[in-house]
Amino acid sequence: ALAAGAGVGTLLVRAGEAWSDGAGGTSGALWGAALTAAGTVTGDRDPVTYAQLVRAVRESVDAIVRLGGARPGDKTLVDAAVPFAERLPHDGWAAAAAAATRAADDTARTTARLGRARTHGGRTLGTPDPGAVSFALIVTALTPQEDA
Repeated sequence: ALAAGAGVGTLLVRAGEAWSDGAGGTSGALWGAALTAAGTVTGDRDPVTYAQLVRAVRESVDAIVRLGGARPGDKTLVDAAVPFAERLPHDGWAAAAAAATRAADDTARTTARLGRARTHGGRTLGTPDPGAVSFALIVTALTPQEDA
C-alpha cells in the first residue's frame, strides 16, 4: 500500500486487516479493530494533527472496548490502553506511555476477570497481564524522540 502511494489512513486500515487476518485469536481481532479505527480517523489527504492523533487513539481504544467487552480492572490490554488514551491529550505521548506502563505493572495485583487468563483465577496474582504489558511496550517504543 505504501509503494502504491497510500496515505496514513489507508496504511492503518490495511495494517489492521493484515493484523486481524494474520495474528488470529482475540488479540488479532482487537488490534485489527484498533488500527482500522485509527485509519478511519486520520484519513489520507492531510498531515495528521496532534488532535487527530489523540482522537485516533481514543477511537482505537473505544473499538477495543466495544469488541472485547473488557473494562479497566478486568486484567486485559484495556487496563493499559485506557490510561494511555486519557493522559495523551493533556500530557503528551511519553507521559501517556509511562502511565500505560504503570497500569500494566499494576495488573499484577489483580486477578483476571476476562479473557483467556480468567480461567486461571487467583493464579494470575503476581503476574502482569500480557496484553497490557504488550500495549505498554508498543506505545513506549513509538514514543517520539522529542518526547522521550
